[in-house]
Order: sequence, then C-alpha cells, then structure tokens
Amino acid sequence: MVLMALALTSPHFQSPTREIPAFRAYSEPNPDGIAIPDSGPVPGWDNPRNRLVWYVKFRKPGDIVAAIHFHSSKPLKQSVRLEVSDTNGRIGNGTSQIREGGDNYVDLGDFKVRKVGYVRFVLSSPAPITGIKFEGLKLTGEPVTDALTNETRWRSSASVHLRWPTEKDAPVTWFYNEILPKTSPLTTYYMACGWSRGYFGIQVNSPTERRVIFSVWDSGTEKVSRDKVDKTLQVQLMDKGKGVFTGSFGNEGTGGHSHLVYPWKTGQVQRFLVRSEPKGDHTIYSGYYYFNDTKKWGLISSWLAPQDGHYLKSLYSFIEDFWGGEGQKQRVADFGPALVRTGDVWSQVTAGSFTHTARMPNYRDDYFFKVNGTRVTASSGGYTDEGPTTYGARFSGVKPSKPVSQDVLDLIKKEEAKGKN
Repeated sequence: MVLMALALTSPHFQSPTREIPAFRAYSEPNPDGIAIPDSGPVPGWDNPRNRLVWYVKFRKPGDIVAAIHFHSSKPLKQSVRLEVSDTNGRIGNGTSQIREGGDNYVDLGDFKVRKVGYVRFVLSSPAPITGIKFEGLKLTGEPVTDALTNETRWRSSASVHLRWPTEKDAPVTWFYNEILPKTSPLTTYYMACGWSRGYFGIQVNSPTERRVIFSVWDSGTEKVSRDKVDKTLQVQLMDKGKGVFTGSFGNEGTGGHSHLVYPWKTGQVQRFLVRSEPKGDHTIYSGYYYFNDTKKWGLISSWLAPQDGHYLKSLYSFIEDFWGGEGQKQRVADFGPALVRTGDVWSQVTAGSFTHTARMPNYRDDYFFKVNGTRVTASSGGYTDEGPTTYGARFSGVKPSKPVSQDVLDLIKKEEAKGKN
C-alpha cells in the first residue's frame, strides 16, 4: 500500500495528455470570421462574436483539465474564456488572463466528462484578440486516453454513400431518384443519381447561391488535368438546358461539367432522372431535373461518352462536404425512392449498402443511415452521438413506393420519341 501511494504521487507519474491543433477547430458563427490555416497556429480575431470551437469524442467519463496553448511575441493582458458542453447541455466554463509572452499555456479549468460521446470546447474573448497566435487545446486526464480527436489536415465531415445495386449487366436505361434535404450547410453536395460515368445532384455554394449539378467523366485514366486527355477520350456536350453553364473539370478524374444556378429549397423534395442511350462503342447520358416552382421537368445537359456503349450501372447516391469550413454541421437528407427502368419494366431498389470516406474512423465517427419508409436517411457531420454506421453495412426493408408518376412517364415518352424521328 505504501509503495502504491509513492507511485501515484511520484513526479514521474503523469496523467494522459492530448493536444488538438488549433487549425483543426472551427470558426463560429461566421466560418470566415477567424483565419484558420491548413496547418500552423491560428491568429487572433477582431470581432468578439467569433469563437474558436473544437470537438472531442470521449469513450469514458472522468475529470479533465483544459488549457490553451498560445504564442505571443510580448507580454500582454488578454481575457479568454472556455465553455464546455455535451449533447445534454453545458458542463462548465473557465476564464483566465493571458499575460506572459513566448510559447506558453494558460489553464482554463477542470471539467467533468459526464458520458461517452462528443464534447464541444468553445474559446472566446470579450475583446478583439491581437498579438496572440493559438497553437492548440491541451486536455489532461484519464478520459483523453482513447478519445477521438481530429489531428489530421481535414476539417470536412465524412462523405457517405448509399449503393443501389441492380442485376449484373441489366439494361438500365432510366434511373429516377429523389432527395429530401433536411439541412443545408455551406459547401454541401447532395448527390441523387450517380453511376459508373457520372453524378447528378444539388449543391450549396454560398449563402446566396445554390446549384443543380450534372457531370460525366471522360474515358482513360487521367485524374488531374483534362489537357492531358486525348480528344477522342473526352466526353462531348450534345445539348443543354436554358441558363445551364457547361465546362470541364479535373482533380477527381476529368470530364464534362454542367450546372444551373437555381434556388432549390431545403425541406422540399428534389427529383432527378438520368437516361442512358448506348450506341455502339459510346453512350449518351442525359440528366433531367424537376423544377418545383414551375412544376415542369427540364434538361440540364446531355453528353456523349466515348469508349462506353453501356447502360446505367453501379448506381449510388452520396453526401459530401466539399470544403470543411462548416464541417462541424450536420448534413442529413432522405434519399429515394430509387427507381430503375430495365427494358420496359420499372422496379424499385429496396436494398443496398452504406459506405463512407475510409479515413474517417481515425478521427471522427458522426455518420449513419437508417431506413425511413420508402426512403433511406443518410447523415454526415454534426458531431452527434448517433452513429457510427459500419463501413459496408447493408440495408433492406425499404417500403414499396407508388408507381412511377405520370409526369415522368410523359417526359420519357417525349424524349424517346425524339430518337425515332
């Protein structure tokens, strides 16, 4: 017993410590209010309304000590405050003065981790912060031993995917899907109709701009620059709708890009339809979007894909955070019913699988899916305690939907008649 006491009070005994880089935090409420770099220290900010926010998932309760790692070229007097909360509410807060210069730490209090789950740490100051650069949030205590923290270069939430399997080599000529977006943080991409050569969905591009996106990949293996792709391997624009911008893309494969700036609404069902027309060794892919304001279908664009000749295959949907500045916010939407036409027969895909960005389990696990009637709900981000869903998890039991609506059948009849004239 004496030896045990000596061991615990020995100066060589140290509680577990973890420091989470400041450049992995978020700026709130304005994602651009704090100039957070890709690496290195985070500078101070002028507007006291801004906050620097970290998220940590603890896998066991217990006591922790929080401190801020900072650097200042000279002594100063700066009041800082740390507020700590979990999904049940506030845990506590601590206030301190930064006075010393150099590379240093300031303690901001002791806090109790009450349960397994995510905890939010919010750093603020009642006055503009000048002359200080923040290096990180230092946490000490047993709960940090196996805590999940983001120490990578990514602040974006996981990309999550729903796979809609069809019979191998099935001649799928039309793919219909819907999205019911529940939230819409900046730089969200809700993709409804993806297949082996392209993808079709909606994006939030800024506080004032939203888009409908339809893109088709080139043939070949070039991943970065379309200038390196031979003209015979590039997709060719065949047609586009009114007001649609068309161009090219790279860095994630190369191909033809099209988008329409359009104010689609969160909480309103968005409808998509993709067509494949195999012709010899190439295929024409077309994307049609339903405009809720006019209650009419419209073409986004059509592309001729060389070295193809296939029907629609490898169908999927996804949610993507394509920037990361609001990677802490939840992106959630309902997908489906997913309907395909094989030959002249329509069928609903009622089973499939879920995948996510492979790197994510190393630092965050706030992603999941669940079957929700005729749709499948997918979610990414939010640092919620719901989840994670295992990579490759399968789903089934999607309820049968109503037959394909008459407006879709009318559009298909009209478009197919064009090819017979």
